[in-house]
Amino acid sequence: MNYRFFGDPEYAGPGPLDLVCFYDRTPRQLRPLPRKNFQKFTHNGLEIKSQIATKNDAVAIMKLWNDFYSGPDWKFQCSLLDVERWMKHSIIILAFDESEGTKQLVATFVARLLPNGLFSGVLNKQAGILEGLVIHPRLRGQGLTNFLLAEMDRVIYSRPETHQAFFVWFREHTFSLSAIPQIPVAVHEYGYIKISDIPKPNPVNRATPAAKILVEEVVFHIYESERANLTILSHDTSDPDVYWFLANSSLVGIADTHRYTTAGNHVMWEVVFACNLFPPHFDNLLESIEKAARELPTQNGILFISSSKTRGNMNAHIQGRWSFGKSGCISTHIYNWMPPCLISGDTLFPHSCI
Repeated sequence: MNYRFFGDPEYAGPGPLDLVCFYDRTPRQLRPLPRKNFQKFTHNGLEIKSQIATKNDAVAIMKLWNDFYSGPDWKFQCSLLDVERWMKHSIIILAFDESEGTKQLVATFVARLLPNGLFSGVLNKQAGILEGLVIHPRLRGQGLTNFLLAEMDRVIYSRPETHQAFFVWFREHTFSLSAIPQIPVAVHEYGYIKISDIPKPNPVNRATPAAKILVEEVVFHIYESERANLTILSHDTSDPDVYWFLANSSLVGIADTHRYTTAGNHVMWEVVFACNLFPPHFDNLLESIEKAARELPTQNGILFISSSKTRGNMNAHIQGRWSFGKSGCISTHIYNWMPPCLISGDTLFPHSCI
């Protein structure tokens, strides 16, 4: 979805005027009051209704995502247990179409709350991710995204625990410059490699699973020591989709994105955290990341690494086995807040999945 945030004048995202006024770098809420207008959306003469998902909707959500959540070269796959797990910490807005005589789920939009807070500048607020914007193909390009954004505004502002929250939205782009007009906080480029192309390490030097307590302590240490250099922070390490390894003297977290390539059906894995246990924390991590990738549950996969300092610290000097694709760029946006840093901000979690 290539939705331009300020295409909707009431959407609580930063616009050109906010950038002009952003001279003191003080975090501030963009729109502290609920929107005045809410759109209606009709299809075949009937209004499409929205509602908040319950556990009874899990099967329909799973089917919509598995059938229609995809990109030019990837597809999404999740189980009923995955959906039920995500629902425990999420507000899922559903849109139903009854124009053909039956009630059919045609769209979702998700606000997933994160544990352990989020720190941006001097603010410590409830954190979350906006994700799972999935629309049935027959209704795309007709304004349903605008309707869902307005509904998400209504839901977020109606709940005390979310009306001042930081919500992060990751957006995929073909080129880094295409992200700039949409006012991102950070833009990160990606490199990738087939895991089977990574040489097998010497058995003595293989990566090993990292103990939960060690993971928590190391990530929290980075959270504390690096917060001045990062725009968005969350130190939660409980996501079961992230596999943690010790390799050399480094800690590496690699996430199952639930995405598969359309060619070859390769699992798409993403490095969401990597650091050395001792300073300098973010230098020379590539060997450790490759060793960790070799211990993932499946070797039929593609590993993605980004230029984000805490997510692999990829740079232009990576050569040889690694490749750089045409669509390898992601931007990070904040809903309803101007954070203290733009463009250069880095992200310590969260992991975006749906």
